[in-house]
This record gives sequence, C-alpha cells and structure tokens, in this order.
Amino acid sequence: MLLKIIMSKDSSIHSILLVEDNLADARLVSRYLANNDIIKTELLHVVDMRSALEVLHKQEFSVILLDLSLPDSFGLDTLQKLRTGVPSKTLNTIVLTGDTDKKTGISAIRAGAQDFLIKGNIDADSLGKSIRFAIERVQTYRFLDQTQRSAKIGSWRYILENDVFQISDIVFEILGLNPFGFETLKEGIEKSEGKFLIFNDLITQNFNQSIAQKDISLELSNNDQRYLILKFERNLSIDNQVQLDGTIQDITERVKANELAKEAEFNKRALEMKERFIANVSHEMRTPMNVILGLSRLLLDTKLSDVQLTYLNSIIHSGDMLLGIVNDILEISSHQQGRLELIYKSVNIRDLIKNIETQMKPRVEEKILTAQYFVANEVPEILEIDQLRLQQILMNLVGNAIKFTENGGIKVSVNFDNSHEQRSLKIMIEDTGIGIPTEKIDSVFEPFVRVISKEKLHEGTGLGLTIVKTWIEKMNGSIIIQSKLGQGTNVLISLPVLISDQQSPELKSPNSRKNGLLSLKKILLVDDHALNRLVAQKTIQQKFPNCEIIIAENGKQALEKIENELPGLVLMDLQMPVMDGYEATWMIRKSGNELVAGLPVLAMTANAYITKDTELNAKGFTDYILKPFDVDELVEKINLYCK
Repeated sequence: MLLKIIMSKDSSIHSILLVEDNLADARLVSRYLANNDIIKTELLHVVDMRSALEVLHKQEFSVILLDLSLPDSFGLDTLQKLRTGVPSKTLNTIVLTGDTDKKTGISAIRAGAQDFLIKGNIDADSLGKSIRFAIERVQTYRFLDQTQRSAKIGSWRYILENDVFQISDIVFEILGLNPFGFETLKEGIEKSEGKFLIFNDLITQNFNQSIAQKDISLELSNNDQRYLILKFERNLSIDNQVQLDGTIQDITERVKANELAKEAEFNKRALEMKERFIANVSHEMRTPMNVILGLSRLLLDTKLSDVQLTYLNSIIHSGDMLLGIVNDILEISSHQQGRLELIYKSVNIRDLIKNIETQMKPRVEEKILTAQYFVANEVPEILEIDQLRLQQILMNLVGNAIKFTENGGIKVSVNFDNSHEQRSLKIMIEDTGIGIPTEKIDSVFEPFVRVISKEKLHEGTGLGLTIVKTWIEKMNGSIIIQSKLGQGTNVLISLPVLISDQQSPELKSPNSRKNGLLSLKKILLVDDHALNRLVAQKTIQQKFPNCEIIIAENGKQALEKIENELPGLVLMDLQMPVMDGYEATWMIRKSGNELVAGLPVLAMTANAYITKDTELNAKGFTDYILKPFDVDELVEKINLYCK
C-alpha cells in the first residue's frame, strides 16, 4: 500500500520515506511534517518491509522514518533487513519506537540509525529538527567519506561489551569487498570470508593497550597485494562502555612507490657501476693494445722477411679485432644508458662514400670480390646529417656485406627521395653472400646474435646491427633487410636529411694523408706509461722527423717543461700520479703568460668515454686523441692545431 502526500513544491523539498503499518501514526507524522517550519518535505508512505525495499531500489530518499514493528519484520531485525536489503546505498534512518522501547532505540543508533523518536512524544518541531539534523549529519558523513576515500583511510569502532563492530564504507573498498550488513565482529568475520580477522588479531594481541598499531600485508582474492596500517585508540563511550576507535589506511601506492624508487636507485647505481667497470676495463685493455698495435705498425716500416710480415699482419689484424670488440661493447653500453648524441653538419655525401670505398678496398681485394659504389645524380652535393654516425652505420653494413660474401661482390647505391615533405637519403647495400633465413631476419638486430653458416661461426660480437639500428632510429630513419639463404642480402636504410647550401670541407681518404706539414719545433708528450711514451714518441718522430719530442711523466713535470721549453703543442694523458692531466691543463689555461695559456692541449687517453665528455673544452682541452691512436688521425690533428 502506497500513500503519497505532497508537503511543499519549492526547490528545497526533501524526500522522506515513512515505513509504518499503523495508519493513524502515519497520518500524524504527515500532519507534523506539513505543519513544521524547519524543513520542507515530500512524503512517501509504505506499510511493510517488502514495499520499502522495492521503493528503495528505485528511488533515493533524504531520510527514512522506520517503525520497528511491521507485519513482516520486528525489532532491530527490521533495521538490519533495511540495511542489508540495499547495501549499496547510504540509508539515513530515524527509528520510531513506543514509550517502552527506549533501549531498543538506543540499540538502533548503535546499529547505524541516525536517531530514534518516541511516537507519543513527537511534535512538528521535534520531528522537523530530527530530520534536518539527520540530513546535515549525513552530508557531513559524505564529506568525511570523500576525504577518507581520497586518503584511502577508513574508520572503525569496536565495543567490547557486546562485540558491536562498525566501519565506514571505504573499509569495504580497501579490503576488496562488496558492502554487506552486519552487527558484530564475529558476524563480520564470517561474511567477509575472514578478511575482518585483521581487526580481531589487532584487538586480541593488544587487548590491554590504550593505543595499538600494526602494519599488515594482505593478499586479496585477485592476487592483488595490499599494504595496510591498522591502529586503534581505547576510549569510553557516552554510556561509559569501553570502545576502540580505529583507522585502517591503504598505503599500497606509497609502498610500491618506495619500492620503485629503491629499484630505480639500485638500477641507477648498477648502471653507474657498470659504466665505471666498462670504462676501467676499456682503459686497462686499451693501454697495452696501444703499445701492441703501435709497436707493430712501427715494425711494418722496418726490414722484415715474408714470414715475419705475415706474422706481424696477423698481430695487427687480431689487435684491430679486439679493439673493435671493446668499441662495440662501449657503444652498446652508451645506447643502453641513453647517452646518444647527434651532431648535424654539412656533409659531402660523394666524398663520404668515396672514403668508405677507400677504407674497404683492402678487405675487398683480400677476398677477391667486386665492389661497386654508385651515387645517383639527383643526390644533392651537400646534405645536413650526422657525418660520424652515418659513416659508422655504413662501415658496419658494408663491412658485414664483405664479411659474409665469399664469391661475387657487393654494391652500394645512394639515391635521394624528394617526393615527400620530408626529404630522405636512400642507401642500399647489396651482396651475393650467404644470406639469412627468413625466420631469423628480425633476430639479427638483437644484441649478441651471431651468424653461423656451414658450421662456421663468423667473428664479431654480434652487436654491430644492434648499434646500427639504434643510431638509425635515433636519426628518425628506418632499416629494412631482405635476404634469401644462399643467395645474398639487401639492406635498405632511409634517413631524413636537409639540403645544405654550405660547402663542406673535403673528406680525405686515410691513405691520402701525407706526413705532417708541421712548422713548430717542439711537442710536449705527457704520459706516465713508459711504453705508451715510446709508441707516441717513435710515431711522431717517424711522421715529423724535424720535431723535438719533450717528455714529462706527470702534470707537475709538464708545467715545469712548459715554463723552461715552451712547446708548440701538448699531448696530455689524463690519469697520472702526482698531478693528473685535468689539473695540469687547467693550470696551463690559468697561466699569466698568453703564449702558455693559448697552447693547444690534446687529451691523449685510453678512456673511450672521453668522446661523451661534452665539457672537455670547458676543462681546457683543445681536442682529444683516443688510444690506441690512429696514426692518420694523430697526424691530421697535429697539423690542424699547429698550422
């Protein structure tokens, strides 16, 4: 049975649900609501619990006025049925009781009701006030609930005397539960499938404590790990009963953030250790390799028998291979750490391709292969691109083509695509080599993947194509490999470029460089390693026979030599005892003598990461030479800074 009574029609009307089977009491309540000046309402009346639940599933109400004695429900069970019947809604309930049911009313408040009213003592104002205060309290609770949800903190209360347990709605969410009704902690444990045991454990383990706290790790049913802080404070209720007022806080995000921060810090330190290790290993390997390769190349200019020449060339070839492995490891390490830098400048593409051809010619002739290099007429003379990286990419790809080709030859074709808004350089490297199985083409870009053909493992680290692909992608380009096993491989790279109207300097072939045109008389060589000094000294004397080499074993000696015998150029090692190269170079730049302060100082180091040191010039160095040094590069830089 439904009875709808409209009390007011303005915008501040509040919907009230009256659940009352006594029609006389219902008419009295509706009259009080109509005559009160405190709150305006719209009343909907139902006479039993079944009708109340049907209406509550369809409609929201500001307040529910609930008689506890209904045809289909009686006592506190009535309130419990209402709460459990629509657990998804926050029900603002005021209980209506008889004169003899005051204790029942108090129990109802403990069970979740906002207030209780004795039917015989109700008037218009008391009913209006009770409804208004109930609505305001619910609004406050909702604000508190929003705050709790934002902070992921729930509140709970436990009354020891009767095991009554109350929680805020956010507690269900924190524990991964759907809301349900309950009165006691025991009932809550059963309905929560044991999730509420965390409250019971905290209470029983700290029963006599005034304050208690516990950190909890809880695994939910979906394998979601939650980290919680559970705490309580012992208080006395208004009825002088002992109650525990507590909170439960979900700190999962904070814990995971801390774990991620620790993991990030660990990874950072691991990368730093890895970088230092690789740099140190590189330095320690490059120092003896500088001596081995340097002395071996000096021996090439002496009188040797055919057998000795063969042995010596094998030593140099193996040394170059070992140096290539070290360089690949350093390069891939830099890629993994994100230390990739591109330097775009004007480049003569035809000169660059000619340089590649010149450098690869000995390898082609050694294997008796053919090699064709073609640059289309439409390719502009000068393009803006990273010359060093493009040369590195092509040296690797052309080197691979030669390595994996036993018969036939290779072909390098350069074309220009001007048909799109973004102009691009297209370079195809073709070979008639062993080819790659179709299913393994993608894997060749993975680190440390090496090619096996006819049970032969080809030399190398398996890092070359990984490095090539990384640089191409860094340049916003692409690489495509097409291959047939036993027939050969085609590699097409596409790189976006800009046309430059500048003239690039002539790119000389290494074999075209002549001995120095040095005009100065003295070079200061600063190095604490005797064999390194020997290699550098003999190489410079061979290339610049009229130049005097001044020797210093550390930075302090270097400063003394400069003061007494002003050289025209300084080759400065970095890691030395007494005074290192950094400090010595800084002292040179701070000199009051303009001739000394302006000396060209070239860092000469086995630390390959010097190439990544963007502050090298700020530290006073003019340039650097990497050990083992390339003789042609050494000659070129001495000529460059001594003209």
